[in-house]
Amino acid sequence: MLVSLNWREIDLILSELPLEGAHIQGITQPEFHTLIFELFNKGSAFSLLFSVEQNRTRLHSLTAKSKGVLKLQRFAQFLRSRIKGGRIISAVQLGKERIVKFIIKRGEETLNLYCRFWSGNSNIIVTDAEDLILDALYRRPKKGEITGGKYKPEILFDASMKSSPENKDTEEKYPLRDYPQGQSFNSWIEQEYKLYRTEEDLESLRIRAEQALEKRVSVLQDSLAQKQERLKVLSSIERSKELGDLILSNLGSSIQEDKWLRVSDFFNEERECNIEIDPQKTLQENAEGYYERYKKEKRTQEYLQKEISDLEREIIHLEQLKDSLEKEESVEKLKAVIGKTNSLPSAIPREKKAPGLTFFSGGFTLHVGRTATENEELLRKKIRGNDLWLHARDYPGSYVFIKAVKGKTVPLEVLIDAGNLALYYSKGRSAGKGNLYYTQAKYLRKAKEGKRGTVIPFQEKNLTISLDLERVRSILDSAEE
Repeated sequence: MLVSLNWREIDLILSELPLEGAHIQGITQPEFHTLIFELFNKGSAFSLLFSVEQNRTRLHSLTAKSKGVLKLQRFAQFLRSRIKGGRIISAVQLGKERIVKFIIKRGEETLNLYCRFWSGNSNIIVTDAEDLILDALYRRPKKGEITGGKYKPEILFDASMKSSPENKDTEEKYPLRDYPQGQSFNSWIEQEYKLYRTEEDLESLRIRAEQALEKRVSVLQDSLAQKQERLKVLSSIERSKELGDLILSNLGSSIQEDKWLRVSDFFNEERECNIEIDPQKTLQENAEGYYERYKKEKRTQEYLQKEISDLEREIIHLEQLKDSLEKEESVEKLKAVIGKTNSLPSAIPREKKAPGLTFFSGGFTLHVGRTATENEELLRKKIRGNDLWLHARDYPGSYVFIKAVKGKTVPLEVLIDAGNLALYYSKGRSAGKGNLYYTQAKYLRKAKEGKRGTVIPFQEKNLTISLDLERVRSILDSAEE
C-alpha cells in the first residue's frame, strides 16, 4: 500500500529535478487535490505534479498526460494570474517537516509558494516576500491560512541538522523506499502511483459491479416472490375443471336454487357441495364456463412457471458472475458489467403503474384506456409498434392494447378476451354484440386536428364479439392492483 512521501524521499525528488531557473509555462488542475506545473529549463520541458491527497501527499515529475482536467478552480486561477510566466528561483525543503518552499519571480514581483505535504493537514499556500498570505488551496481560518493571514512554516528541525549524528535515528525511522538502480526516483514513484491507481480503480469498479449485481438480484428476487405468490393462487385450478365435470354429471339429479347448484361431489367422498352458476345460462353453458376458466388458468400457470424458471436461472447466473468479480482484472469488463446491469429494465412491471386499467390473460398483459387522456398516455409511454390495438367499430369506447411477447403469437383466446374488454368498455355493452377493429400499433396514425388520443387505423382486421359476461368477470379478477 502506497503512503505519502517522507522527508528524505522529498529531498531526493528535489535533487533529481532541474527546478532552479525553470520557467512556469502552464498550470492545470486534474483533480481537486492535484496541481500540475508545466516547466521549461535548459532546453527541455517537463511537468511537476503536486498532490495533497490525504495519505497520498507527494510531488514528482510527470511524464504521462493527465486523463481529465477540472474546470479551472479558484486557486488554480489565482496561480495562473500571479505566477504563470514566472521563474523558479529556488525550491528547497524546510528542515525535515515535508514543507517545500518555492521562491518564484515574475517581473518585479517575488512570491513564495509553500507546499506542506502532511498527510492529514496538507496545503499549498502563496505568500508575498514577507510571508503575508495571498491565497491558499484550502482556506483554514482557524489556522490563519486565509488571505491576509501570516504564514509561519512549522519547522522543528533545521535543514543544517539533517545529516547530523544526533538525528540518525530520524533517518532510520524514515528510510528511502527501495527502487531499481539506474532509474530515477521520480520516474519510479510516478510508476508506483500509476500502478496503485489502477489497482485502486479496479477495486472501486469491483465494488460498484458487485453492488449493481446485488441490486439486480434483489429486484429479480422480488419479482420471483410475486410470481410465486400468483402461482400459489392458481394451485387449485383443477377444481374449475372438477366443477364443470360435476355440473355435467349431475344434470338430472342436481338441485338448483337461484345462482347455486347443489350436487354430490364424487371428487370429495360424495359430500354435497354448492356450485355457483349463472341462472341466465343452461347448465351445459355453465359447465363450459368452468372449463374455459380452467383452460385460461392453466395457460397462465404454465406461463408463470416458465417465467419463474427463467428468473431462477438468471439469479443463479448473476450470483455466479458476482462470485467471479474477485478475480476479474479487466477494467473494461467490470465497466461493461456495471453498464449492462444498470441499463436493464426493472423485472417488476408493477413498480410503474400504467395509465388506465391493466389485466392479464394467458401470460399476456392487456391495457385499457378509458379516456382520451389515458389512451394518449398509453400510446406515448407504454405501447410499442408490435402491440395489438382493439376498438369497437360502431360505438364510442375504450382502446384496448395487447402487449406483444417476443417470439409468441397472440392466441385466439387472448384476442377474444381483449375483444370482450373492448366491447364491455364501450357504448355497445348493452347491445351484447359488436364488431371491432384490430391492428398493430405501428399501423395507427394520429388524426390531424382530431381530438386528443384519436387515431386512424390502417391494415385493420375485423373481429365480431358476443359479449361473454362470465369471461369478462374472470378477466376483471386478474386486474393489476
